[in-house]
Amino acid sequence: MELPELPRPQPRPQIVDITPGAPQLFVDNYLVDRSENLVRRLGEVRKYEGNPILSPEHPWEGGTAFPFGGGVYRIGDGWRMWYNTYRRWLRGRERTSLCYATSPDGLGWEKPKLGLHEVAGTRKNNVVLSLEMDNCSVVHDPKGGFKAVAYTEGDEGAGLYGFTSEDGVHWRPFPRILIPKAGDRTSFWYDALRRRYVVFTRYGPVLPGRYIFRAESEDFLNWTTPELVLRWSEIDLAHDRQHYGANGFVYGDMYLGFLEVYHYPYRRLDTELLCSRDGRAWERVCEGETFLPNGPDGDFDYFWAFPAASPPVQVGDELWIYYAGRMHPHSPPGPPAHGTEPDGTPKATFWAATGLAKLRLDGFASLDASGEEGVLVTVPVRFEERELRVNADADRFPPGSSWLKVGFLDEDGKPIPGFSLEEADVLRGDKVDHRASWGGRWDISRLCGEPVRLAFKFVNTRLYAFRIQR
Repeated sequence: MELPELPRPQPRPQIVDITPGAPQLFVDNYLVDRSENLVRRLGEVRKYEGNPILSPEHPWEGGTAFPFGGGVYRIGDGWRMWYNTYRRWLRGRERTSLCYATSPDGLGWEKPKLGLHEVAGTRKNNVVLSLEMDNCSVVHDPKGGFKAVAYTEGDEGAGLYGFTSEDGVHWRPFPRILIPKAGDRTSFWYDALRRRYVVFTRYGPVLPGRYIFRAESEDFLNWTTPELVLRWSEIDLAHDRQHYGANGFVYGDMYLGFLEVYHYPYRRLDTELLCSRDGRAWERVCEGETFLPNGPDGDFDYFWAFPAASPPVQVGDELWIYYAGRMHPHSPPGPPAHGTEPDGTPKATFWAATGLAKLRLDGFASLDASGEEGVLVTVPVRFEERELRVNADADRFPPGSSWLKVGFLDEDGKPIPGFSLEEADVLRGDKVDHRASWGGRWDISRLCGEPVRLAFKFVNTRLYAFRIQR
């Protein structure tokens, strides 16, 4: 079968304008003109020792309480989570629900009794949406209120349907289908850079099977025809891997995302990292390497580990990534296998919960120099701010062996007096915001508005990002 063409990346401008305060990541080569002795590596994701942070405990949850889509947001002084439940032995409205939980700190969660929908014989539950659906994803809409998208079958057939809410608790269906014939594995997110609603989904009318398509809308009502954005690679084909789903989000002035990789022979799913500069043309970061791995045998995420559809949440110098974990393999639904619960409801045939993983700020990937001196020179850039901050780990083993220097070159690659590598102060230690300086002087406002290049030189150090700020 001939596959559709993928979107082509937009050409990089000859001079890249740096967005004030936005992290400039090295997940790809967009800013790289020349490098020596450097290796790109994925960041180290650390799973929270108290996982899972939210587990199924009630009959209406059916052994599942996970953001299979869903969403976790820090709003005001509190945290709010929308998660999915799946009573897979049923058919009809009570099979799946969208549930709601709150937290003061993002770690300990409470499931309020809302009294809105009767499920499993009770209204004393935290269900906010109850119908037979899949992958209900929630967006905290900057335009106001909340929106959700789910795969279900309605009056206009199967596809993606929308829901809106003022408070995230009381939901009403959108008047008509959003994307007919779209697939059941879908994520919904908001592109704040282009002011668009976006879905990643499957789209059988163009290409049946597990492929990632993208559609967008300005008004949540009129959507573009989904277009293919990722293909299976030679690595995927060699190892019998499939693209089960994907999430996307804005990070600074670019886009990042997560690819849900299905290891078909083992029925396991884990996560790779994606990036894009325009939101349409996507690439895999360190293709074939796992960003969020499965847990060890017996853990809640042994067979499935994939983030919620919402973006990571910044907490201090960390990013918190909430994810769905499942301890049973991907397989067709089957009848209840293990009798009943004390209240008479069938026992779940699998168990799924919500986990938390933590990442250093901007730490999705780094350019690493080990024993040999590494060099990185950027393409010409232009900025209007006065301070350069560098996110780097220059505190590697053996102690005292790590250091980093950064200087400025003119557009032709010649050192700029007063800001050269030779005059740069050495940066040491593991910090997300090293302040660059030259003989103790850090103000770079003299370079504002001029095309310049950054030149990094470092040893035994991981370079994650830089930002230029006031």
